Amino acid sequence: MVLFQANNDTAIISNEKESTYLEILSKAKSISDRLFKRLKNERIITSNTSPYDFIISLLSIWFSGNIPVIINPNFTTAQRIELIKELDINNIFNEITKDDISDSGEITNSLGNSFDFDLKFNSTKDNALILFTSGSTSKPKAVELTFANLINNFHCINSLVPIKNNEKFGLTLPFYHIGGFQIIFRALFSGNTIVIPETFKSEDIFNSTQSHSINYISLVSKTLFDFIESDYQFHAGLKAIFLGGGFPNNSIVKKAIEKGINIYKVYGSTETTSMIAGFFCNNFLDKIDSAGLPLFDVKIKIDKDGHILLKSDSLMKGYINYPNSYQDKEWFNTFDYGHIDSDGYLYIDSRREDMIVSGGENINLLEINNIIDAHPSIISTFSFGKEDAKWGQILCSAVILKNGICLTEEELKDYLKKQTISYKIPKRIFFLEKFPQTELGKIKREELLQIIDSYEQ
Repeated sequence: MVLFQANNDTAIISNEKESTYLEILSKAKSISDRLFKRLKNERIITSNTSPYDFIISLLSIWFSGNIPVIINPNFTTAQRIELIKELDINNIFNEITKDDISDSGEITNSLGNSFDFDLKFNSTKDNALILFTSGSTSKPKAVELTFANLINNFHCINSLVPIKNNEKFGLTLPFYHIGGFQIIFRALFSGNTIVIPETFKSEDIFNSTQSHSINYISLVSKTLFDFIESDYQFHAGLKAIFLGGGFPNNSIVKKAIEKGINIYKVYGSTETTSMIAGFFCNNFLDKIDSAGLPLFDVKIKIDKDGHILLKSDSLMKGYINYPNSYQDKEWFNTFDYGHIDSDGYLYIDSRREDMIVSGGENINLLEINNIIDAHPSIISTFSFGKEDAKWGQILCSAVILKNGICLTEEELKDYLKKQTISYKIPKRIFFLEKFPQTELGKIKREELLQIIDSYEQ
């Protein structure tokens, strides 16, 4: 089966260049022949910071019949070493060199017509890639996805908004997360154009959307908040904004709708290969609090504990080196809590107990607790999310200091800047003398949050 077809249609637009399908596929084929000719079905790490270079590296690895392992560039050296060891990886595809991505000599007459560059694969069951996601522990889990997962998820979005020819997708999310990766895949699979903004800053996303007349963009709630606050006016050809990545502020969603922006709320994860539920908010304001209806072949039910269970060909092949969360005839347990109304709309009551989503980033609260607890002056930490109009949720932590220790919020934040990346640093830190606990030592969450709320009044 042909996955991507080489032709002279525009595949990628970035600030530096425009490239056709023939150009990017021929470049990828050339790199594949030079670097991966002797490898087959091997896991190869790619960790590019440039979206354009990443796409070329991805195609190169696929051409060779190998499996890309997509690493977040923000992973620490220690995390990389641990993941390489765990996945038994022997090959790392570093940043593509200037020579590799040069235009000269990539397309030669000796290779014949454009069909020589068509990217094909043998079976939809073939492994397509490995992505990492935060799970119920502080250690990222490796998620294995097949070509069937990627293609099926394309049909999910296509069932929500039919994708036509000669359309443009904005790469408005990081490609090392499933949301950003699927922007790339659905654009290439449908033969359309990927537009790469200068940065993921809200202003650059807006400018790129306007200047290139982009038809589809995917956003987290923070970016939509920035658009509304800045009173941006979008061009009429913007068919859809897909809004996901956590709990969106519905007042902001309503303001966007009032401005005539087409908002589609969507729900999904790395394990589901991106969106598997969604709806067009503009036509169903009475369902604004929901995550929408199941898409394409997706089936959803709620188990006796209130967990959301899913069944779909979009579901991952599995976690690598972790037990799968499949139950009862291949149903996948998201461990999110929710309910389904009489019209079949899914509502997310709460995410996994140890996770929050802030600005589209999954944050594992257990990991944050462990990082802060490593400070020599701290006895105990309790991290949590608070609703926020801009970020969806913000990360906060309550800490207990050792007797006689004086530590300010800014001093603790300065310490954390050396320990982790910026989005994992709490925006608010509260110093308490003790945590309310049950007789078994479990923190009384609601009582603790009431105490913290009283601090802010």
